[in-house]
Amino acid sequence: MHVLLFFVNSIRFMDSQGVDSYLDKSSLIGFAVDIEIVDFPIVGRGITAKDFIPKGSLIWKYEPEITVREYTEEQYMAFLKALPNDEERLYYIIHVYTLKGKYIRMFGAGSIWNHSEDPNSGPLAEVNDYDAFAYTDIQPGEQITCDYGLFDWPKALLELYRKWKIPVNYVRGLQNKMDALTRRDLCEEKDFYTGFLVEIEVKEFPMVGRGIAAKHFIPKGTLIWKYEPGISVQEFTEQEFMDFLDSLPSDEERAYHVVHMYSLDGKLLRPLGAGSIWNHSSNPNSGAIPEINNCDTFAIKDIHPGEEIVIDYNEFEWSLAVFKLCKKYNVPVDFVDGMQAKMDAALNGL
Repeated sequence: MHVLLFFVNSIRFMDSQGVDSYLDKSSLIGFAVDIEIVDFPIVGRGITAKDFIPKGSLIWKYEPEITVREYTEEQYMAFLKALPNDEERLYYIIHVYTLKGKYIRMFGAGSIWNHSEDPNSGPLAEVNDYDAFAYTDIQPGEQITCDYGLFDWPKALLELYRKWKIPVNYVRGLQNKMDALTRRDLCEEKDFYTGFLVEIEVKEFPMVGRGIAAKHFIPKGTLIWKYEPGISVQEFTEQEFMDFLDSLPSDEERAYHVVHMYSLDGKLLRPLGAGSIWNHSSNPNSGAIPEINNCDTFAIKDIHPGEEIVIDYNEFEWSLAVFKLCKKYNVPVDFVDGMQAKMDAALNGL
């Protein structure tokens, strides 16, 4: 499918000979209805109905090696690698979709089928997952659209989109998948564990999601994590953190960094790596030891292999600036004992 025409509308559709084939009769192959190719504002070229198409009509037929070419993931990556230049690679990254483990490249006008959150065409589950039918009556001249959210979007394809900086936020929920992929990949990098003096692993826990667990037995009193500015944690003044948030491209990313920050000694702090997914408990097994310092984190109980390492967020300062950010970005605080009341009292005094 043509995933982002407004991003690459200067790239022409090329067949295997590298010639423009939109006006070629073969570009209409697979279509069971008459269509026209039209330029639309913002998205560029797309397909429209030439005549009235009743709801339920078969619009396009999926036929391997006739209307589409199927690849395994390995085959498609090899195909991209064999292309002579980056422009063609970008073109073929954008003009592929994935379904049931296959990478699928449409031939002809099918490749400029544009996306809509309210599509008028797509597969009918009771028939099959591949052919495209009219979901509604489609009027002459109306653009025929489909929902790209129905495709699989595997990790390897998202990695290509990330590498080539191709936007995905126009498809509902897809930016979240991309962001989650980025964060999961960080877990596989050695630097993700910076600051930790014990071996940990990242695990999924019920209710709270990802957190950190002890890989081996950790005796009470052991130094678990070392506070080192610029290495394991990034320090900000209040204004610096606001400037950092302003530099981010979306409120979604701003909310993510508000969730993953805390305040201590008048500073706003952003833990780097796995320290950012250290979960809260009112019965913690780790925390600061004040007679040493209030920055490093120690085992305050014996911690067993596989046990989640948790900390009491009440140890932090929860400054007025933090409460303001939590309110602005709808970050809940009621999971920390008494914190909602503190936040309400602080903000009601303004």
